[in-house]
Amino acid sequence: MSGKVLAWHAAAVRSLSGARHEGRFPHALLIAGAPGVGKGELSNRVATWLLCAAPGEELAACGRCDQCRLGVSSDHPDLHRIAPLEDKRNIAVDQIRRLITDLTLKPLRADARVAIISPAESMNSAAQNALLKTLEEPVGTTYLMLLAANPIRLLPTIRSRCQPLQLTVPDPATAAAWLAAEGPQGVDWAPLLQFTGGAPLAALALARDGVAEGLALDVLLRDLEEGILRLVEGRLDPATVAERFAEVPLPMLLTWVQRLLHQLARAAAGLEAGSGAMRAARFHKLLADIDLHGLYEYADGVAALRGAEDVPLNRQLTLEALFAPWGRGLEPRSQFTEV
Repeated sequence: MSGKVLAWHAAAVRSLSGARHEGRFPHALLIAGAPGVGKGELSNRVATWLLCAAPGEELAACGRCDQCRLGVSSDHPDLHRIAPLEDKRNIAVDQIRRLITDLTLKPLRADARVAIISPAESMNSAAQNALLKTLEEPVGTTYLMLLAANPIRLLPTIRSRCQPLQLTVPDPATAAAWLAAEGPQGVDWAPLLQFTGGAPLAALALARDGVAEGLALDVLLRDLEEGILRLVEGRLDPATVAERFAEVPLPMLLTWVQRLLHQLARAAAGLEAGSGAMRAARFHKLLADIDLHGLYEYADGVAALRGAEDVPLNRQLTLEALFAPWGRGLEPRSQFTEV
């Protein structure tokens, strides 16, 4: 991927660059958006720019100073990345407490300290509460970026102390043009974009992994929607649905399920569900039938499963665990996380 600003990030880049020029750059930024829209890419660009010794306009780092040579690697002592620990679903309070301690110290190499918390909604309630004081009273040149697909899961007190930045999927023409330049040649991007809800980075990942080759994505999309709805309605059982998708690569199924969960969370919050939402009437019925607390727990389980994609798993049992919660209205059940 090139170092250029993603086309659909241009407005956000101008806004952030202008804010710093005017001396009002936020100490806490909440970057929200669907999976595959580029939250990580934007946060990396901002972090490099904030740490750069000679930053330019439009989030352009100089590329020559010691800070830029370290970049956003794990070697930079003034850049902190907080994510769930291996084999864990949530960011724990101890991780946030260690971060807070680090942020009270003076920068070691740069003129600032930067922390990226992702996915921010995976912080448990104790971790979120521990972060509140730092958000209210940042120390010196400290900047925090919280990345979230579903920011509604964050405490209102967390959201109110961050400047929100919503990243939306680009229009299809912009997405297709970018993919044609950045992705493998000869790919029909239209069905991939439809499958991923218009998220270019998700479409690119599927194409590069070759997991979409030989699949009729329009048929798969229709069958996935129908399978989930019939599970919710009690007209299918998880084992049957798992058998139907036994030959579909797991990364594709997880990509689609995460996109659906993002749409459901947005709709539940009264927001536009976004591109590719299921047919309106049945989609809203699905919303009425699910338990939102269970939806969020299920989303954590799906994310954990994505983190275990390279681990040998029993295919049938894995898919049954993936689909079973829909049949019980996404009521929280611990067995999902044990797959």
